[in-house]
Amino acid sequence: MQLDIKNVADKADMIINGYAFTQENKYIRVLNLNQLNHAAVIYNDKIVNKLQKKENTLVIGVFEKNFAKIKKDNHILLCEPRDKGNLGTILRTALGFGFKNIAIIDGCDVFDPKTVRASMGAIFKMNIEIFENFEDYKKNFEENNIYSFILNEKSTSLKNVEIKKPFTLMFGNESHGLENFDLKGTNPVFIEQTKDV
Repeated sequence: MQLDIKNVADKADMIINGYAFTQENKYIRVLNLNQLNHAAVIYNDKIVNKLQKKENTLVIGVFEKNFAKIKKDNHILLCEPRDKGNLGTILRTALGFGFKNIAIIDGCDVFDPKTVRASMGAIFKMNIEIFENFEDYKKNFEENNIYSFILNEKSTSLKNVEIKKPFTLMFGNESHGLENFDLKGTNPVFIEQTKDV
């Protein structure tokens, strides 16, 4: 029987990376839209209920943790990110702006389900490398001009700075920013906001 791809896609509850997920009663049908004759039907409430962290979980995935070394290029450097959901959102936003090389110093688990979910799959399209400390990062990427986002008397508004490539955009922890880091040799910058904030 030949399936109509448009019909299958229209009826799907969710489509991710070419796979259509459709919940039918207690079953979840997974269909590769590129190979319509290959479908998987998943049904095991015990496993799903044990693994799900949120209600309405349609997909449980298994993947291998893969830390690919970042390439010599422009980077985002995240220092001590602690909130897994925030980290996933940052990764998704970074990819949206074209950044595929992310360095992390002392952060939460990059592959925690909350991070993966919040990244909406972006995490699988990026090179993410974990560094023990800022000095290790600088040794590996001496050529990068580092712009540290910090609000102090030495900071310059980002709109008044000429960004020189290759560059690194350095962001601090959600609660204490970059206060734990020696920023000597970096270019301190800030993003102007309106007075409404």
